[in-house]
Amino acid sequence: MTSHPFHRAVEDRFDDPSFAVLNWGLGTCLVILIGEGVVALITNYGATLWLSRVAAVSGHAVAAARFPGLFGLLWRASTFLFVYYVISGYHQLPFRKAMGVVIPRAKWLAVAAGASGALVLLCVAWARLDGNSAFTSAPANTDVLGIALYVVASCCTGPLVEELIFRGVLFPPLMKRWGLWAAILIVAGVFGLEHLGDPIGFLMAFVIGVCLTWLRAKSRSIIPCMLTHVTLNSVLSYPLIVALVRR
Repeated sequence: MTSHPFHRAVEDRFDDPSFAVLNWGLGTCLVILIGEGVVALITNYGATLWLSRVAAVSGHAVAAARFPGLFGLLWRASTFLFVYYVISGYHQLPFRKAMGVVIPRAKWLAVAAGASGALVLLCVAWARLDGNSAFTSAPANTDVLGIALYVVASCCTGPLVEELIFRGVLFPPLMKRWGLWAAILIVAGVFGLEHLGDPIGFLMAFVIGVCLTWLRAKSRSIIPCMLTHVTLNSVLSYPLIVALVRR
């Protein structure tokens, strides 16, 4: 039975022998995501109590407030270095090719721009229905450096490393093993679980994950996903950026 042209095109992209080696990606992602959960607990919950005690004892509330952003930034950097070492060092694969960091056709850049706007509106509408705000505000008692760390983590390292993990590492072996839509739904589900603590919650993150993973498969490049994710996070982090500019 002949497969649909769209499915056939995507399958051809992942027939590259280098992607067979990426079966290690399932285990790698499990390790990374467990680490992500630990970091989230530390920065979102444990750090709040610990930092309040440090600030009360030392009187350095501003310096203590920098810790969550700095810790998250260091975690993202170490995650990237780990993935880069496993692919380029251990498996001796070309990193850009294995991750799908290839220049897409121009129309997919336009699709990424449209998807960014649609997802921003969807996040704002969803958060309002839930009685929350989709926008990220600056933590209390922080200074310019603390806000800058949050901006870099939220708008740059966060979305870029997440795309490498979910659409770069996790998607290809799932696509090869279980097919296109099973891979899209699984990746979106794991992406949603990683964002349980965010204002938009699991369901909205799942929808975003479906859109980004479909875009990854259809464009055969991770770059449109990165652009969409960075734009989405940057718009939702505009209170942080405004606070940084005003300081």
